Amino acid sequence: MRSGYSYIRFSTPEQARGDSHRRQLELSQRYAQEHGIELDTSLQLNDFGISAFRGHNAISGRLGSFLEAVETGKVKPGSVLLVEPLDRLSRSEVMTSLNLFTQLLGQGISIVTLADSREYTRESINDIGNLIYSLLIMSRSHEESLMKSKRIAAAWEVKRMKALDGHKMTRRIPAWICLVDGKFELIPERAALVQRIFTMSKGGMGNALIAKELNLEGIDTWGDGIHQSRKAKGWHTSYVLKILNNRAVIGEMTPHKMEQGKRVPQEPLSGYYPNVITDEVFALTQAAIQSRRGKGGEVASGGNLFPHLIKCGQCGGSLVRVNKGKKSPGAVLVCDDGRRGVSQP
Repeated sequence: MRSGYSYIRFSTPEQARGDSHRRQLELSQRYAQEHGIELDTSLQLNDFGISAFRGHNAISGRLGSFLEAVETGKVKPGSVLLVEPLDRLSRSEVMTSLNLFTQLLGQGISIVTLADSREYTRESINDIGNLIYSLLIMSRSHEESLMKSKRIAAAWEVKRMKALDGHKMTRRIPAWICLVDGKFELIPERAALVQRIFTMSKGGMGNALIAKELNLEGIDTWGDGIHQSRKAKGWHTSYVLKILNNRAVIGEMTPHKMEQGKRVPQEPLSGYYPNVITDEVFALTQAAIQSRRGKGGEVASGGNLFPHLIKCGQCGGSLVRVNKGKKSPGAVLVCDDGRRGVSQP
């Protein structure tokens, strides 16, 4: 009995929420049962959210793992690779797709396209009709993806140009800004706090001390900008640093677009948000932050072996490991809430 490997791929989150995975798997199972093929699931050949247009699935995806398994002999000649249509394997340029196609066939791996129940083998591809048919599919698939890529790029450029004219690209905005009648406006008390944080940092105060000062004063946190009810328990060093590094304070917005399932930053848009501080203050603050790198006590890099499980006996806050410096080598456990000024240590 021949071994079969079901390769399932889709490129968008919408397909993940839909029926694509179930449909492809059922087609593979049905074909295997009807043709006496034993499905081998040990390689888990699922590339979810990965496009085949740039060939990433064959380089870093599970298809790449399958190619390696064929090379090493883990997948034996005579095995069958089951895919829905041929373009699940590749939507790259025809030459790249053809190389992948013939590489598998040349190593004795048959390719079955479940959509039309067609089986390609090293022998069958010598038939000029089969070869031309496969090339037509590869060419059409690449052209479809290329046109889609161009349309997305054009739509993105239109969106970008509209943003330069004042149209808003996204509802996700910094926590110190609100949207009123289609225009961004500063929230006065929050903008003032951002200015104060930059003043403290530029003046030499570290991020941890800034967070502690805000907590000791009982200043309320802001939430995440969308779900305002999700507020942290006190200010954290990481959030202070996030504010200090956010170029939205000088009006910039960095748009992102999805590429291969990842958010990729694009060219920033200046003047998109109202400024909270000047470019000069931002630059001086960044210089001050860089000058403090590597100084002062730090949370130990080893981390807590039982995060959120070991609690402070006085306030119930989580304990974290903190380096005490060169005079006291090693790390000790301290109450994180107390360290940040949220509760009395």
